[in-house]
Amino acid sequence: MAGAVAAPLRPQRTLCFEDLRQILAHRFPLLMLDRVLDFEPGKHIVGCKNVTSNEIQFLGHFPSVAIMPGVLIIEALAQTLHVLDSLSREGDGPDGPLLKFLGSVTMNFLKPAVPGDQLLLEVDIVKQLRSGVVGKAVARVDGAAIAKGELTLMLKENPRNE
Repeated sequence: MAGAVAAPLRPQRTLCFEDLRQILAHRFPLLMLDRVLDFEPGKHIVGCKNVTSNEIQFLGHFPSVAIMPGVLIIEALAQTLHVLDSLSREGDGPDGPLLKFLGSVTMNFLKPAVPGDQLLLEVDIVKQLRSGVVGKAVARVDGAAIAKGELTLMLKENPRNE
């Protein structure tokens, strides 16, 4: 199109599983974030968790009707907030401080997550503190909110540095 101005290129705002392993200390079976689809440091992040039938929690919760435990949905949202906070702070990385889930949780569950679902994990930073971060979080399946609330994470020194 003549006279059209090209849109400025946007910096990469996605993270793959290997990128997440560099930020999070969690490993199988507790790494609850598969990918980051978009983020804006200091503001917002969208991650995803693929809920699969071969995950260990489905052996016992509940065997006849597999439902992802709410505490694991909270953990997935907390890890998403941890990634956003790490991307928002100078000098964070594998040897930086770890964010531990030591704060408060206010979460409402609206619908269960089951194998085959893809959780979209949306988190906005409400307040970034020197010693932690507060985030507003929503987990969605097929566009509908299944859980929403507020999370507080607190900084704790990385034991690898002690």
